[in-house]
Amino acid sequence: MLNAARQKYLVLTALEDYWDTNKPLVFLGDWCCRFGRRAAWDKPINEIISHPFKVKGEHARTFEYVSAVYEKFLVELAVKLNTIHSTSHNVRYWRIIIGPWLLCYIGAMYERYRLLKKVLIEHPGIITVLL
Repeated sequence: MLNAARQKYLVLTALEDYWDTNKPLVFLGDWCCRFGRRAAWDKPINEIISHPFKVKGEHARTFEYVSAVYEKFLVELAVKLNTIHSTSHNVRYWRIIIGPWLLCYIGAMYERYRLLKKVLIEHPGIITVLL
């Protein structure tokens, strides 16, 4: 366990009530930093995690991975949703109805997963509060 004085706090939200300002802050992304409140977070001891998708070629690999996960889940969800709703719509129907939401959701969750994985590697022992 890290010394409490050196321990860092992972910020997951722009809601400052959830920040432990007694510790150096590590922001999961720039969405945690309100520009109008720059004085609250723009300090030398704080940092914003750099986005893992900035690496050259990472966008294409990520898109391929997210697309594959999307296709797998879409088929599984189509079966489940047909059962729940006592219908027999094909995958194309469900792609139109839930496809945009599902692709956005999977992409966002994968992005957060990659960011959290990066934080845990770069800052072992970091603490946070989950909402």
